[in-house]
Order: sequence, then structure tokens, then C-alpha cells
Amino acid sequence: MGWDETHSRLIGLINANIILSNGTGYVPPDLSHYGHNPRFYGPVVETFLVLIEKPLGLESMRDITLMRHGVTFLIFYAGVVAFYFVCKKIFRSRWPALTGAILLAFQPRLFAHAFYNSKDIPFLSLCVIAFLTLMIWTERPGMRAVLLHALAAALVAGTRIVGLFLAGLTVLCAGRIRPRSLAVWGPCMLFILFLLWPVLWANPLSAPREIYTLVFQRTRVAWADNWNLYRGMGYLAPSVPWHYLPWWIAITTPPAVLFLFIAGAVSFFRSADKDRRFWVGLAFLWLCLPLATVMLLHFPVLNEWRHFFFVYPALLIVALHGLDRLGGVVRSKALLSAALIAAHLPVAWFMVRSHPYQNVYFNRLAGPSMAVIAENYDMDYWGLSYQRALEHILRTDADPVIPIYAVNRAGVNLNALSEEDRRRIRVVRDYRKAKYLITSARGRVRELLTRPEVYSVEVGGAKLMSVYRASQ
Repeated sequence: MGWDETHSRLIGLINANIILSNGTGYVPPDLSHYGHNPRFYGPVVETFLVLIEKPLGLESMRDITLMRHGVTFLIFYAGVVAFYFVCKKIFRSRWPALTGAILLAFQPRLFAHAFYNSKDIPFLSLCVIAFLTLMIWTERPGMRAVLLHALAAALVAGTRIVGLFLAGLTVLCAGRIRPRSLAVWGPCMLFILFLLWPVLWANPLSAPREIYTLVFQRTRVAWADNWNLYRGMGYLAPSVPWHYLPWWIAITTPPAVLFLFIAGAVSFFRSADKDRRFWVGLAFLWLCLPLATVMLLHFPVLNEWRHFFFVYPALLIVALHGLDRLGGVVRSKALLSAALIAAHLPVAWFMVRSHPYQNVYFNRLAGPSMAVIAENYDMDYWGLSYQRALEHILRTDADPVIPIYAVNRAGVNLNALSEEDRRRIRVVRDYRKAKYLITSARGRVRELLTRPEVYSVEVGGAKLMSVYRASQ
């Protein structure tokens, strides 16, 4: 269970309470302990996850957490299916479409995040679905297609406000869409977005200003103290180098995909198919515009590139264009498929042996070994491995109550345990009163290293988390 999950659920609770109270008599919870106000974060997915808790009869945090993970995983694979149809429309063949869907589904980091990241993964899937509805609209103009794409685009922006970039992609399709339809689409999308964002209902006129303040001011302040380990150096979120995002994407993308992406980019203007060139070009913009905006405006960035997972399908579209161009040279789909499968075998093996920590996948551009990479880049920054630490302590220590001290917010992982196990764990704020000390590589405290280590979680020789005995 990641550290952000309780914050994500709070977004849903705030908006669900407004819906259930019909927008009247609502008293918001105390948010003073949060560095930034969650009221104006995109609520669509989080509100849905909260609203289905009661109908499903879920009361314990463990059951709620498992449900959230299951639904997030299903949303990801809905995006994979949508991506298959996007690729089929662009390349007019099942082979590249199926290849694209497989490459998306089995990107190691995305696969891991699909189990627990209810913010970035649903946003990725909804971006793909909205891109598909845009393609449908250009093929079959009509009011039904207009409303379908308005709904899809509103869901994207209602999940994360940066999703408004899709409006720009839609406008670029003006030559393929009737101007009157485009004029109807914009107001419809904004109206649906308003309906999907309950915190805007009370004072809709001030909402744009508050959201702007959140994105451009509060986020900078809230993230100002967040550290990133990048290329062996520590950087605060606002001061990461301009190449932080593209380099993270490069070192965590399977090598075969990187090669195909370069081939697709180089051969882009050589395609004789104007329709394909248009959609691949639009995918280029989907990939480049968000990254360029962040780099040019110097937005703070943290946690590798998880906030930009949504550009990966666009990268794959360009890569599939490269694969198609190579297919024209090799002239043997069987040989090309065999080469692609062989290139992906090391990635597949890593996914199997590192489960459930595929979120720490790196290719060889990052370093010669996982142990070296762990000294230069953030690994388990959300503390997912802390659950294993708690389970080990419960399994090996017979005490009825076990005091632990956790560097960072490992206590969140208590929600993944049964009620009986949670009662046995007591999280203390003073490590001198703890029996065990738990820390990730990201939060390792120097004075803990002199204590006996009783347990650790490793992936390929890289240590993600350690448990130290604090007292006898």
C-alpha cells in the first residue's frame, strides 16, 4: 500500500460527502495538517471508488484497500483494450494493435502501479479512451460522437486537470471535424466536467481561480521540500534538472521499445500514408507537449515520472510506427515478432522474479547492476515494501503488542493488514521506545545502520527496505 492512498481516498470522501448531502449542510474535514488542499484535485475516480464502498458492503480498511486495488487494475486493462483499438485504427492491422496492447500491459512499472496507483494509472487509461473517442468522432461525425468525446474528455480533466491538454489535441483535428460540432463539443465538455466535480458546485465562478492557484502556486509550495535521488545526487522537487523526466523515461522503458521509438521518430516523415502520419504526429504532440510544458515552466517534479505515465501510450504509438517501418524492410512478420519477443524476455523474467516490485524496473542505461542503480536513483519511494516488514515482524514476534518506529509513513500499510494484526502493531514517534525500526533506502537514518538488521526486502541485489532490532 502506497503512502498516497489515504490522501487519494480523502479526495473521494470530500466529493462523495457533497453528493450524498445534495450539496447542503456540508462541513468539510479539517485539512490543516495537509501541505496542500485536496479539495481541488481531480475527483472523478476517487469519488467513484468511495461511492461504491457502501453498496459493496465494505467497512474495514483492508477490504476497502483491496477493492480499490482491484478496480484500479481493471481500469488499467480497460485502457489496454482501448489502446488495442486505437492502434488498430491507426495501423489498420491486428498485429501491431495486439503488439501495442501487450507492450502497454507489460511495461513493468505500469504493471506494478496498476495494482495501487489510483491517480496516475486511471488517468493514463482515460487518456487512451478519450483519444479513441476522438478518432471515432473524426470517422463518424454526429451528435452521438460529439457527446461521447465530451464525456471522455471531461472524465480525463476531472481525474487530473492537466487532462485539458486533450482539448488542444481535439482542436488540432478541426480539419477533420465539422466546425459546428466542435463549437458544441467545448461547452458540453465543460458542463460535464462541472457535474463531475462536486466541490465546484457551491461556487463555480471562483473554481477556475482556485484551481489555477493550486496548480501554479500551492503545488510549488507543497512539493518544495520533497527530495529526489537522481543520478547520484539529491534534488529538491523545484530544482531538478531539465532532463529529469526524459531521462527517467529512457532508463525505465524496455530497450526494445526505446529502439523502436527512435526508428519511428526517424522514419516519421517517410510515411506515405497521410492519415497514419496525422495520428502518429498527434501522438508525438501527446508525448512532447506535457513534458515540454513542465520543463519550460520549471514545475516541481518528484517520484520519477509517475505523474507522466499518461504519455507512455503516445510513445508506444510512435514505436509501433517504427516497428511497421522495420516490417517493410525485413518483410517477415514472424522473424520480427520473434526478435521482439526475444528482446523482451529479460524484461519478462524481471517481472516474474521481482513480483510485486516491478515498480523498481530499470534498464541498463541506469547502471550495470541494481545495487549500483539503488545508489543513484529513487527506488521504493512510496514504501510499498513496508507491508512485508510488518508481516515479517508479526510472523516472527509473539508479543501481543509490538511497538515499531517507521521512518516515513509505513503506518499506512497497517490498512493492508487484518484487524487482529493491526491491533498488535503500535506505531510510536520516538524510536527509543520502539522494539523494531523500519526504514526504506529513501529514508534511511544513519544512526540506525549500527543496529542489527533482522530483515530486508531486496530486488536484484538492491535493498528496498530494512528492519532493525531496536531493543532486546
